[in-house]
Amino acid sequence: MAAIKFCIILVILALMATTVSQAAALDSKSEAALAISTAEEVMASAYQVVKDAETGGAPISGFSELLKDAAQLLAQAHTSFRVGDFDSAVLFANLTSEIGKEVEVKAYKLREFKRGSPLWEMWLTMIGSLFAVVTVVLTSFLGWSVFKRLYYRRIRATKPEVASDGS
Repeated sequence: MAAIKFCIILVILALMATTVSQAAALDSKSEAALAISTAEEVMASAYQVVKDAETGGAPISGFSELLKDAAQLLAQAHTSFRVGDFDSAVLFANLTSEIGKEVEVKAYKLREFKRGSPLWEMWLTMIGSLFAVVTVVLTSFLGWSVFKRLYYRRIRATKPEVASDGS
C-alpha cells in the first residue's frame, strides 16, 4: 500500500512539474516574441533616423555596418524562436535592440549637428539681414554722394557767366 501511495505522489509531482515547465515555456515564448517585436520596432526606427540623417546631408557610412550586424542578429533571433530556443531568441533580440538604439541615438545627434541648432540659425539670419541692410544703406548713400558731385559739376559748367562792364 505504501508503494502505491508513493507511486501516486510521484505521478502527481511529475504532472505538476510538467505543468510548471509548460507555463515557464509559454512565459519564455511570449517573452521572446515580445523581445523580437521590440527589436523590430527599434530597427525600423533606427533605419528611419539614419535615412533622415542621410537626407540632411550627414555622412552615414559608419551606420550601415552596424545596421547590417543588427539585422543579422535579428535574423538569428527569429531562427532561434522558430527552433524553440527562446533564451537565445531573447538574447539576440536584446542585442539587436541595443545596437538599434545606439545607431538611432548617434544618427540623431549627427543629423542635428549637421542641421545646426535653430537658435544659431536665427542669429545667423538676423546678422545676415542686418549686414544686408547696412550694405544697401551705405551703397545708396555713396551712390547719392557721387551723383550729387557729378550733378553740381554739370550745373556749374552750364551756368552762364555774368559779364562785367568795365565802363
